[in-house]
Amino acid sequence: MPFSYRTFALLLCAAGLPLSAAAQATRTWVSGVGDDANPCSRTAPCLTWAGAISKTAAGGEIDALDPGDFGAVTVTKGITISGWGDVAAIAHASGSGITVAAATTDTVMIKNLLINGNKTGSYGINYLSGKQLVLENVLISNEGTAGIRVYPSSAVLNLSARNVSLSTGGTISSQIGINVDTGMGANVELRNVSIEGFATGVMLNNGVLDVADSLITQNSGDAINIANGKGHVTLSTLTNNGTAAETTGATAFLSVERSAIVGNSQAIVATAGTIRIHDNSLYDNKTGISCGLSGPYGTVASTGANRKANNVGGTYPLCSSVAPINVQ
Repeated sequence: MPFSYRTFALLLCAAGLPLSAAAQATRTWVSGVGDDANPCSRTAPCLTWAGAISKTAAGGEIDALDPGDFGAVTVTKGITISGWGDVAAIAHASGSGITVAAATTDTVMIKNLLINGNKTGSYGINYLSGKQLVLENVLISNEGTAGIRVYPSSAVLNLSARNVSLSTGGTISSQIGINVDTGMGANVELRNVSIEGFATGVMLNNGVLDVADSLITQNSGDAINIANGKGHVTLSTLTNNGTAAETTGATAFLSVERSAIVGNSQAIVATAGTIRIHDNSLYDNKTGISCGLSGPYGTVASTGANRKANNVGGTYPLCSSVAPINVQ
C-alpha cells in the first residue's frame, strides 16, 4: 500500500501524538517576502512572528532572515524570537507589540528586535505570566503607556534585560519606561539599559529591582521610584530627571552606590521608606538629599563617602531641616 498522509495520520494517532505536533519545528524563519501559509522553513519562511509561532515547538526559536516588520505577537510557550543581525521590527498602532502569557515553567527570550508603538500603542512588551523573560539587544520606542509592563497578577515574574533601550515621543504625561505593576511582585535585573524621556523611568510597585551599568535620563518625574519592595542601583548614571531616586512607600527600600547623580531637580528623595547611599557623586542638582516635602518623612542613610557640590536652588527641604541623615 503506498504511503499517504492518511496513513501518516493514523500512525501519529496510534502513537498518541496530535497532528499539530508533526507540523512544529524546533527552528523556524520569517522573511519580509514570506507567507504564513508556508511551513516557516529557511527556504519557505513565514511572513509574521504570529504565523511562525504556531509552527514552532516549545523550546524552539524563530529567526528573521532579512529586515522587515513582522507584526505583533502573543507568546504562550517557552520560545526564542530573534532578529539576528538584520533590522527585524514590530510596528503596532494599538495594544502591545509582544504579549508574554506563558506557563510558570516557561522561559521566553526576545533578541535583536525593534518595537515601535507609533505613539498610539499601549506597551512594547506586556509581560503577564511565565517563569522568566530575557531581553537582549532590544529597542522599544514610542509606546503610549509603558515601554515594558510587568504585571504579576498570579505569580512572581522574573525579567532580565541586557543591552536594552527604551525611549518615547513624550506626548503622554503618564508614560513609564518599565512599570512593575501591583500584584505578586517581580524580580527585575537591568544591565546596560538606557531609559529616556518618560514621565517615570522605572516604577517598582512590588518586588526586587537590580540596576547596574545603566543610564536613566531626561525623565520628567522620577528616574527610579520604589513604591513597595527593594531596589539596588550601582555603577549607573541618573541625570537630568525630575528626581533621580525616590522611595514613596513606608516599607520601600533603595540603595544607590558608586553612581553619578547629576543635573536633576532632586537627587535623592526619601518621601517614605529608606534610601541608603554610598560612594556616589551628587553634582549640580537643585536639591541634593531630601527626606520629603512633609511628614512623616523617610530616612536617608549614608556612609559619608559620597561627594556632592553645587546642589542649590531646589524647593525640596534638605534632610537636615526635617530629619537627620543616619550614618551607617
